[in-house]
Amino acid sequence: CATRIPSPLDSSSAGVCNMNNQKMVNCLLQECKQMLEQPSLMVEDQLKESKNQLIGASLPEDLRTLIEDAKEMKWPFVPERWQYKQAIDLEDKTNLQDMINARLHELLVCLKTSIANRDYLTATA
Repeated sequence: CATRIPSPLDSSSAGVCNMNNQKMVNCLLQECKQMLEQPSLMVEDQLKESKNQLIGASLPEDLRTLIEDAKEMKWPFVPERWQYKQAIDLEDKTNLQDMINARLHELLVCLKTSIANRDYLTATA
């Protein structure tokens, strides 16, 4: 699988473009699965700080904050508070689904990088 962001020019219809996005997501997730199944050749004593810089460098501030909140189980990631939420209230400043969907490719690359660096806490977040 060659990972790339599908271009709008790749297809003439939204349905085909959506299929390209699904293929990209599937491809990145398959690569992550393969990495987890194979022993890593990465150095064990790699510094946590350098991992965080590598992973966070390509993500916008809002996504870095979102991942840090997830790692610390802060709102909105505490299951009792978000899993039964049916609608976004006025007090919710960000629609997380929209934010995640808009940058899904970046998050999947972050997932892949986290797995490659054995930063499983970030990968889980």
